[in-house]
Amino acid sequence: MNIKFLATFIVIATFCAILKSDHTFAQSNDRFVKIIDSETKKPIANAITTFHMIGKRSKKSYQSEYSNNKGEVLIPFEGLIQIYVQQFEYKSYIDTITSYQNTVIELTKLSFELDEVVVSTSQYEDNTQRESIQEIRVIGRDQIESQQAVNLSEVLNNQLNINIDQDPVLGSRLNVQGIDGQNIKILVDGVPVVGRQNGNIDLSQFTLNNVERIEIIEGPMAVDYGADALGGVVNIITKSDFPYRIQSEVNTRYESVGHYNVDATINYQHGKSKLSFSGGRYFFDGYSSVDTSRSQVWKPREQLFANVKYTYVNEGTELVFKSDHLRQTTYFRSDPVITPYEAYSFDDEFIVSRINNALFLNQRFENNSSLNIIAGHSYYQRDKDGYRKDLTTLTTNALNSESAHTSNSVRDLLLRGTFSTNFPLSRFNQQIGFDAHHEQGEGDRINDGKQIIGDYAIFTSFEYNPINALTIRPGVRAAYNTKYGSPFMPSLNIKYDLQENITFRTSIARGFRAPSIKELELNFVDVNHNIIGNPSLDAELSNNLSLSAHYYKSINKDKDIHIEAKSFYNKIDNLISLALVDANTQLYSYVNLNQAETMGYSVNVYYRHKRLKISTGAGTTGVDNGLNVETRKQSFYYSPEYRGSLTYTIDKWKTDIAAYAKHYGVQKGLIRNENGVVTESSIESYSMFDLIASKSIMKNKITFVAGIKNIFDVTDINGNAISGNIHGASGSSNVVAMGRNYVFAMRFNLYSDAAKK
Repeated sequence: MNIKFLATFIVIATFCAILKSDHTFAQSNDRFVKIIDSETKKPIANAITTFHMIGKRSKKSYQSEYSNNKGEVLIPFEGLIQIYVQQFEYKSYIDTITSYQNTVIELTKLSFELDEVVVSTSQYEDNTQRESIQEIRVIGRDQIESQQAVNLSEVLNNQLNINIDQDPVLGSRLNVQGIDGQNIKILVDGVPVVGRQNGNIDLSQFTLNNVERIEIIEGPMAVDYGADALGGVVNIITKSDFPYRIQSEVNTRYESVGHYNVDATINYQHGKSKLSFSGGRYFFDGYSSVDTSRSQVWKPREQLFANVKYTYVNEGTELVFKSDHLRQTTYFRSDPVITPYEAYSFDDEFIVSRINNALFLNQRFENNSSLNIIAGHSYYQRDKDGYRKDLTTLTTNALNSESAHTSNSVRDLLLRGTFSTNFPLSRFNQQIGFDAHHEQGEGDRINDGKQIIGDYAIFTSFEYNPINALTIRPGVRAAYNTKYGSPFMPSLNIKYDLQENITFRTSIARGFRAPSIKELELNFVDVNHNIIGNPSLDAELSNNLSLSAHYYKSINKDKDIHIEAKSFYNKIDNLISLALVDANTQLYSYVNLNQAETMGYSVNVYYRHKRLKISTGAGTTGVDNGLNVETRKQSFYYSPEYRGSLTYTIDKWKTDIAAYAKHYGVQKGLIRNENGVVTESSIESYSMFDLIASKSIMKNKITFVAGIKNIFDVTDINGNAISGNIHGASGSSNVVAMGRNYVFAMRFNLYSDAAKK
């Protein structure tokens, strides 16, 4: 018995020894790639490393892995292997290696003046501006802070071929490439926002306290985003990464025209989770360049906002939930009525509520393909309440008339998904996706009080690289809409790298703007109005051609230069306009009328030398809104513009100085006045100039800011119409700004060095 037991023990022990020796032998023969920073020589963790067996084309010949904390990745194949390495903030790396020896790869950090990373959802993979096949303009956090911009309207003011029309009552309106805001889609982290007044979204409702950057894609983006992206897309990207495990920031701000702002953010990271809260109150006391008693040109306004964002990351999986809330109250105070017996006024309050919720799932697979799912909910409500205010007792009483109290709301439910292949060493990649929207509008002036529009689409595109320097991406979108005929949308993007530092891009695309619920179902009939919607409207259609050229030159690590030239042409058919359809009853309705065209160009130069950054540019936008058919006047009316900026950092004093300037040339065009007569409009030229300085102390824990905005004291501009656009809206107000404005701000950045990641 003992002999059998001993024999059995010897056999088992021998077998285990063999297994152990084999395992040890395998470990000793494992080969790996080590990824390090080219300057610091420190390992780079979480770099995406893709391996491809040369000579093999099957899916099993590709494998992607993340580098560990030592910067190491095991080589999964044997023989000759192509390797492609990607990591945020670094230039991508491609080379051929062998599995028979360890390899060290050094990654070079990007120069962010030339290579901003973009994460627009139309991309197959997060790319830099240089690598992206689309022409994408990026406004980073550094520029937002140096401009001292507090909302989307302010930060876009210094861009070429982008104009912001200021309305003291309705807010700010966007115009891109001569195309007005109802044709521009606004996104927050890829989720569309709703709530347009007169076709436009008020840009001042989007605060920037928790924004990382803003991505602008000009020209039709209908294949990727569907309706209302005829003129382009503005994607607001919120902050997602923080340098400390526990960090809070408090901002206070005062402006001499009557702005009082305070906001705060707190971020916490633990393990694989990140949690961020932010909120604030922005109050504007109203402003008029001359004393107008109670009634002011720029209406008083209060904004209360709060945001929460939770992120969970586990290797190739990212799960994000975010919720944004805004409540804005605008106060319309009328001139007082004074009699021998009483003093009173009739005041209005306009209350806007915005709620945006979204859930994101981003999954990266071993072969580097990815799945992105977005479930979103956007809600917008605008209420009007009228009061009679006793100016002696300061009591208010609600007015009883129906017109004194109105309410309208829009709710949009979104489900969007994309699956993208991203085989870096392959010549062919593809993206396929679906997009479903359920939009519901409610209001006092909507037929039956409520209307619903459903839009359901599938889209696809693929990238083909016949040679390394050339990328071709055709795409198409097909959709079904429950209210109107949804058109078929194709697009074609081409990128060609003539040399490593010279890039050309061109795109040909179709776009469309869907008729809004208001245009389809409005019922606004009273003593002073007789306007109805038109359920038979067709979508506005456009064709766009864009060309661009870029020259990049990194002279050394301290000196860069970037020159870009862009041109565009848009032709838009089936323009939707409000027109008189019955002279006897003075009935107005929305109809598809004429066509319009816009064209223009811009040239920009960016230069960096150590801590000095200079950029300058010039451009022009030409608009033909189709009204020249009636006047037989010239077709295109061109509006030139020039911009420049300078930022300089004095390290010794920890001080930053920034200057931003933009000159608007004479703006001419055609408008239809209130009597239906087409006339020529003109607005004189003017210039805006801002100067900002900031200083940090206590290891950047406290920052002081002081500056002057609108140094040339521009307020009203002579002219006979609001700056023109393709819809040719008329008006007599040419209010541009509030005049010279002094800005003082403080930022408190609270953290613990011990809590650094």
